[in-house]
Formats: sequence, structure tokens, C-alpha cells
Amino acid sequence: MKILLLLMSLAIPGMLFSAESGLYCIKVKIVESMVAIAVDVNLSTVTLRRADGSEYIVVGSSVISRQDDRTLVKNVGGGNVSLKLKISEVPSGWQVGTNSLSDVGPNKFVLATVYENWDGTPQWDWFGNEDIITTNYKNAEEGGSNKVFATSGTQQNEDGVNIPPGEEVSNFYFFHAPTSLTNSNQYNTDLFIKVTVTAYSAQ
Repeated sequence: MKILLLLMSLAIPGMLFSAESGLYCIKVKIVESMVAIAVDVNLSTVTLRRADGSEYIVVGSSVISRQDDRTLVKNVGGGNVSLKLKISEVPSGWQVGTNSLSDVGPNKFVLATVYENWDGTPQWDWFGNEDIITTNYKNAEEGGSNKVFATSGTQQNEDGVNIPPGEEVSNFYFFHAPTSLTNSNQYNTDLFIKVTVTAYSAQ
């Protein structure tokens, strides 16, 4: 009778039994991060133009953004983020100048940017060699002279660094055009330089 009961207990699913070891099952769900940004679709394309508003740039000349010509990104994640930028696409045959704001030549251009107040009026002296966007990521650095993508008069969280959830930052741009274009079909047509913005945790 005792043997029969023991066999029955082993046959019932879920019954506890004694053993030398057991197994815990720990359930977890991993997400990539709380980092998330949103680029304002209405302010994701900047048209660079001359000071008089003409939508063209003479070879070898420089322009800066006008007040309305800016991009806007918002921290829509759950923690503070900082931003980094890189040039991810250029017109066919073009090269990116990286040494100075005047590092241009045939098919070679310079693009620089700074973070600023959304309603700021861009100034030429905002832009320095440290603000040049390259094809490798560069992290924004807090304001002051010679800080990456920053101007001296801008509050810390408007410099692309340590941006709290819900806050937005604007970018204004400096562009120095190539001195000439090898491909004559690229004259008098809209050309695009694409910049990738990426957020990372400010912690």
C-alpha cells in the first residue's frame, strides 16, 4: 500500500518532491535604453541661402543660417540625453573639409553647426573650427569658447548636452561652398547634405 501511494504521488504533475538541487527561473525583459529623440519634421530640412534671401550660393563663398533656417530635435525619452552629429551623405563626388572653416577646394566643402536658443539670430562669430561636422561622430560639448557645437551665451541644456526629457534644441549652420564642381550637372540644382543626429545617455 505504501509503494502504491508513492508511485501515485510521482505521477501527479506539479507535486513537490525532495532532491539535492532545484532550479529557479528568473524572467526579465531587456530594452535597449530610455534614450529617444524626435526630429521635428517641419524643421528637418534647412535651405541655405544668401543674406538677401536668394536660394543659391556662389562657388567658394560662405553662408550661415538665417533665423528661420534651423533644425529642431526634442528629447522624448525618459532620461537626460546628449547629442552627437556626423555627416552621413554628401552629393556625388564631394569631399568634407575638416581642418578649418576655410578647408575647401574643388568639390570640397565645410559644414559647421551650433546649438542655440530656438529664437536666436545666428551670428558669424558663433562658428569656429571646433563646430565642423565630420563623417565621424562628434559629441556636443557644453558652452563657452572652443566647445564643440556650442556658443558662449547659451544655457547648458541648449548646447546639445544633458537635455532633460521634453526639452528641444535648435541647430543653426555655417556652410562654405566648394570652389568649383567637377560635375557641371550639379550647378543650378538642389543638392543635399545629410546629417545624422544621435542621442546617448547623459548619465
